[in-house]
Amino acid sequence: MIRALEIVLTTKKPVPILSTFPRESRQNYDVLFIGIKKPQEELKKLIAKRLKKRLKQGMLKEVESLHKQSVSWKKLESFGLEYRWLARYLQNKVGYAEMVSLLQKDIEHYAKRQMTWFRKNKNINWIENYEQAEKLINNFL
Repeated sequence: MIRALEIVLTTKKPVPILSTFPRESRQNYDVLFIGIKKPQEELKKLIAKRLKKRLKQGMLKEVESLHKQSVSWKKLESFGLEYRWLARYLQNKVGYAEMVSLLQKDIEHYAKRQMTWFRKNKNINWIENYEQAEKLINNFL
């Protein structure tokens, strides 16, 4: 990321995509991909806990502040799930409890889509606990 910023700041142009770099400038690295398997019910509980924490930490105030700084509701809604639902709540399109419930469901659906996408990667080592991760890492190193 730092290198990408250096390129943009120096050249005043977007970072070239990887395929435009000469093949000989690319390096091969051994990579260990680890995915954490969670039962669906546990994942839902973790999502709910994280959402409540983020709301408690002031995410609603953040969205209000952005809107007061002239960020339109339409633009806020384009920022992603949380911003979309918080903006709708702040516009009185949904109540607070409904917003939290619908946002939670949308995040759960997003997590499910992510898992579907990650499962296609056969290089990922799926683990269920710390011990499995430690064993994989020690074998890799």
